Amino acid sequence: MSVVKDNDSSMDSKYYFDNANIFCLEGKYEEAIVYYNKAIELDPNYSAAYYNRGSVKADLGEYEEAIKDYDMAIELDHNYTYAYNNRGLAKDYLGEYEEAIKDYDKAIELDSDYSDAYNNRGIVKNVLGKYEDSIKDFNKVIELNPNDSDAYYNRGTVKDVLGKYGEAIKDYDKAIELNPNNGAFYNNRGVSKENLEEYNEALKDYKKALELDPNYDIARENIKEIQDKYGLK
Repeated sequence: MSVVKDNDSSMDSKYYFDNANIFCLEGKYEEAIVYYNKAIELDPNYSAAYYNRGSVKADLGEYEEAIKDYDMAIELDHNYTYAYNNRGLAKDYLGEYEEAIKDYDKAIELDSDYSDAYNNRGIVKNVLGKYEDSIKDFNKVIELNPNDSDAYYNRGTVKDVLGKYGEAIKDYDKAIELNPNNGAFYNNRGVSKENLEEYNEALKDYKKALELDPNYDIARENIKEIQDKYGLK
């Protein structure tokens, strides 16, 4: 691991910040944190350094520590849209769903076209059983970015829960059209088709999901279950 030497005091905070960003791009997260630490030591009001360090900590699964950094970034810049969104994500991972929604709300208040915040809020609302509100958020994501395959997929999952299997299939169809290499899209479409008693078509989707991802255990289980239950091959 690279270390910061004591005699590097002549370097300014921007130097450490820029090099920390390079370490991030290289996947050298521990080194990145060392350099963000130095940037913050030299400039305690460096909001972007707190934000980026928080993002690295979140990538490392250190969500509580990440939240502390996002808190500082927001304290230094009350309009830091990305910091609200990422703090919401960290709270989401900790199961603090209502608090996460507040952060997504604030991010959207600051930037009404911030599709990531709508998407993240939609996912949390789905978890909380706020299905219609969740769909509205995914509708907004699609309005802002019609080529976002994940938004169609996410909306499809909500429609599945509501028993709107035909509509869910249309969303999965679109997701697959935009990204034909995602096994989850096929697997979930298969589930919707199975719920509509389209068993042969469902099996095809499960097999395609497993073909795309040989480690996709859920798809493998779905294949075995539908074959055993209905005598399919």
